[in-house]
Amino acid sequence: MRQEERRLLKELYEDYSVPLKRFAASIGVHYDDIEDIVHDTIMGYYERYPMDWDAKLKTTILIKILYSRWRDSIRKNSRCVASIDDQDEEFLLMTKLLGTDTLTCIMDNELYREIWKLVNGMKKDWRDVIILRIIQELSTEETCEILKIPGTVCRSRLSRARKELRKRIIEAGLLDDYR
Repeated sequence: MRQEERRLLKELYEDYSVPLKRFAASIGVHYDDIEDIVHDTIMGYYERYPMDWDAKLKTTILIKILYSRWRDSIRKNSRCVASIDDQDEEFLLMTKLLGTDTLTCIMDNELYREIWKLVNGMKKDWRDVIILRIIQELSTEETCEILKIPGTVCRSRLSRARKELRKRIIEAGLLDDYR
């Protein structure tokens, strides 16, 4: 009995491996994966279906198995490939736009985060002026209009806020050569 099963499996390989390889190549299975997917297909058929079916039915079932396994591998691998490719494209775009590497970007973001914490810790009057004048780059007139204060008060608050921020940055050790 064991000898008969081996003979049937060998016949299945001999009769269908070449046509299945051609079919796999025609649907776009990667060259390196063709042998594996054909082997898995033939073994899947051998384990689940009778060997005495006619050739047309065997061919149909084998093609269905191969196609299903190929689609499964695409689904499984597409998640990983897409995320890696997206990250690589994002990294290249960031490098192109910023002209720097990822570590520098991360360090810059960390520096901005620390400075933002220092700004948030300041008095509300100073913080509002810094946000409107420096971060949002509004004119003095626009800032005065929004805060409903005279121009002299706005300039005075901005000057005091800058001095205070400079002092806090030096105390925090964020910029060594900041004067």
